[in-house]
Amino acid sequence: MEDLSPLHGAVWARQLAEELARRGVAAAPLMSRAGLGRAAMAGDSARVPFNRMAAFFEAAAEATGDACLGLRFGLTRDARDAGLIGYVGLSAPDLRGALKGLARFHRVFSDAVEIDISRLSEGEMAWAFRGDPGRPRRQMQEFSAGNILAFLRRATGRRLALRGVTLPHAAGAETEEVARLLGCPVVQEGAWVRLSLAPEDMHLPLLTADLRLLPILQTHAQEVLARLAPRRESLAERVTRLLLDGLSQGGARQEVVAAELGMSPRSLSRRLASEGTSFARLLDDLRCDLAQAHLAGGMEVTQVAFLLGYAEPSSLAHAFRRWTGKSPSEWRRAAVPA
Repeated sequence: MEDLSPLHGAVWARQLAEELARRGVAAAPLMSRAGLGRAAMAGDSARVPFNRMAAFFEAAAEATGDACLGLRFGLTRDARDAGLIGYVGLSAPDLRGALKGLARFHRVFSDAVEIDISRLSEGEMAWAFRGDPGRPRRQMQEFSAGNILAFLRRATGRRLALRGVTLPHAAGAETEEVARLLGCPVVQEGAWVRLSLAPEDMHLPLLTADLRLLPILQTHAQEVLARLAPRRESLAERVTRLLLDGLSQGGARQEVVAAELGMSPRSLSRRLASEGTSFARLLDDLRCDLAQAHLAGGMEVTQVAFLLGYAEPSSLAHAFRRWTGKSPSEWRRAAVPA
């Protein structure tokens, strides 16, 4: 029977098999039990059914007798091994930009993940795995938490401290060990993995930032997404597209966009809320992304303000300090090499 589980990048399963070999544990029987073959995992862009990958991680934890195997393994991974999505994140100017890039382009690596960055300004990001929720996936959930934390620390060159982590499963007797490895309290509830940092950490610059390379990678990622299986555009994506077209022409108003979509402003608000966002948030996020791109390209602040629909440059400056903690000129000096 065909496995209809969403697909996930195979690189971590391939590396886990290598890790098991180093520990003297035969990976082949575990992979066979999970329905994975080495041929399916070969190649940098290989993707495998998420349910099978999760089953392999669970089998590996059982075979090694290490209930925290997924978390320990995730804490040792290098984001560059994830390929394009890893480099998109590493090239961003700061943590906020990196996590937004991850949310925007994650489908180049996985269809199995749903990401929520609606509370990024509060220092929180969350994600959940699609697929059969009845199947065990604790190891993949903890692996992903460790993997993201490792990325945050390596990209900033700081041993960032988490304020807390929420996991959607009970770690049982290992709860204290999970908390020790993550360095923060762990709560078990809901269906999402949540990481919480200090809000000011979102503005930390990345040591690997490359604002000349970033737009090239983003264009390539967009092309990869276009080649993947068609996906119905969400309302939030349609609104963002219309905002992009209307920013400098005064069309970035909710009533204008709602009319373009053939609905009332109230209906638009209600439907965006059902997708976990709002018109104001989409507009603010778009302006933030475009402002940084234009400034990195050498555009003057007054021109950027006009293109983004601000009445005065001072309005852009106020918003920019809220986004980044810096004025536009301070940010450009720090982000763009002379």
